[in-house]
Amino acid sequence: MKTLLVLSLFLIVLQGCTKQDATPAPINPNQVSGTWKITSLIDNKSRDRTSNYNSYTFDFLTTGVFNVKQGTTIVKSGTWSNTSSYWTAAIVIAISGVLAEDDLGQLNEDWRIIEKNDTVIKVQNGGGKVLIFGK
Repeated sequence: MKTLLVLSLFLIVLQGCTKQDATPAPINPNQVSGTWKITSLIDNKSRDRTSNYNSYTFDFLTTGVFNVKQGTTIVKSGTWSNTSSYWTAAIVIAISGVLAEDDLGQLNEDWRIIEKNDTVIKVQNGGGKVLIFGK
């Protein structure tokens, strides 16, 4: 009887000892690099602002340069970078020479990454604005 009890306790303890990885996956900035279009921008008042960006493409260069193009012409440049804390990965965009209230100025944010893969980058700022880049 004692053997059965000891064996049962051993199995319970063994079952509870599973390996868990609490470390977030590393950010791969090269996954972001390339040319993207804004497929959706919903502001913090739930207004769809996507059409303001239809004529633009956005180049995330591996050097950290961020170019805004209309056709093949670069209309604005800035920087981008990946940041992360223990649980949150983010993309920081800083476009030079734009006012905060301008359409392109609305992109100058620290964006928390919601989803990121080869064809979609979905991010959100602290105020609830949601931005989606697509290939």
